[in-house]
Amino acid sequence: MDITRMTEMKKIRRLILHHADFDFKDWPIVKQNSPIGDITDGIASIIKEVDDWHRKRWVTGLGYHFIVGNGHGIPDGYVAIGRPMKYQGAHVKRHNHDSAGILVMGNLVEHEPTDAQVAGVASICATLCFVFDLDPLGEYSRRRFGRKQEGMVISGHNDWSGHETNDCPGRLSDFLSGIRMETQSLLFSRMMTLPYTP
Repeated sequence: MDITRMTEMKKIRRLILHHADFDFKDWPIVKQNSPIGDITDGIASIIKEVDDWHRKRWVTGLGYHFIVGNGHGIPDGYVAIGRPMKYQGAHVKRHNHDSAGILVMGNLVEHEPTDAQVAGVASICATLCFVFDLDPLGEYSRRRFGRKQEGMVISGHNDWSGHETNDCPGRLSDFLSGIRMETQSLLFSRMMTLPYTP
């Protein structure tokens, strides 16, 4: 990643989900209980692969802020950190200025995400909703450059104007409603565990 060429993001207002369009089958299977060296090596390898792929398209490199593993290189459901949140992503043209990009590994056009991946997505979404004060069940509506942009706060790549014919995030779209509800539940439980300050 080349952060010297990245633009800082002023505010996060939405979370946009993607799929990788390939399954990373050439990477070794890594589990949550694998040796830490295997996990960190796998994460570094996947991030480098996606960064190299993105550098061919965008000069700044890795466009996603988070990557949710599928067990090949990154444990199934494990959330790895990608591009620093301080900077705009490069994941949905004309919609990067106020969104966090979350990549779910795997070709989700050909198969569904795993249960662990869905749980990992809900977990990172709950954390981001908590930190950036977002309503996981809420709607997004803003006008930018004379165009109205509308959609759900937690959404898929093809939910945004100019990207409707894109197949991303594949079958993850079928899980979005459940992910929003689980995110709301996780967010509520986290808020209930905060210390009370009068």
